[in-house]
Amino acid sequence: MTDSGEVAQLRNVKPGEAFVIVPRVLLADFSPRDVDREPLLISFEEFDGMFETFEHTAFRLETRRRYRSDEQTETSGRFSAGQSAGWDLDDPWCRSRREQVAMGKRFERVRIMDNPPTVGQLYLLDNAERNSAAGEVIRYLWRTDADRLSLPDEDAWLFDSRVIALLHFDADDDLTGVELITDPVQVARACQVRDAAWHFAKPHRTFSAEVPSGAWAQTSSRPESPSVCGCVSCVPRAVLRVGNWPTASLASAAVYGPDAQRVITRCRRALGDI
Repeated sequence: MTDSGEVAQLRNVKPGEAFVIVPRVLLADFSPRDVDREPLLISFEEFDGMFETFEHTAFRLETRRRYRSDEQTETSGRFSAGQSAGWDLDDPWCRSRREQVAMGKRFERVRIMDNPPTVGQLYLLDNAERNSAAGEVIRYLWRTDADRLSLPDEDAWLFDSRVIALLHFDADDDLTGVELITDPVQVARACQVRDAAWHFAKPHRTFSAEVPSGAWAQTSSRPESPSVCGCVSCVPRAVLRVGNWPTASLASAAVYGPDAQRVITRCRRALGDI
């Protein structure tokens, strides 16, 4: 390739580099063929162990509208009934996360949410404060934005930017298996997906404010009066309710930083308290 106009279209060209044009038919005839690969499935016990044996980073892209395992928990039952989910910040899961974070490891998630959200997605938005208290960092993307970025539909963890744990679900939204992938091409693609998702996603507290108030009605969580609203003006350090719907605040309104007063004011105004 010698045409200066064609060379100018190339990116990251280093001084002294030369280029050749290869006919497409040549690549089609002689490029390596895809090789059928037998999926490497691991047990759930082995999968659980990866959250303590990874070295640096664990990133998850959560893409599903429903996780049946969540619906089988007591916290989900309480949340769907309009009550505080009642997260236990000292359960084994939270203790393990804090221990790993104390060792300098990072847990990050980007969750995809539909508009309107499903009940399961609202439950996980509530759950984000609990996970954050345990040391995870969680961001959110609307599904329309995820589609615009061409993010995959697969739900997976990426450990240390070198191992993918692809989660398999059945038609009933039950987790049925975990597949390990170490193919360099697929791992490189997963790293690109992570970087794009993380860049455009918003912190969960910022994102929560964008969720339409009507979406929370499906959780039967609309409080009846200010005396039972559970906001910080009624029950200090309780579960904060934003507007007339619950959002997780497992410590106090202080976690909202400079947004705290705005959140509380909107809560009280929606309840007719002010």
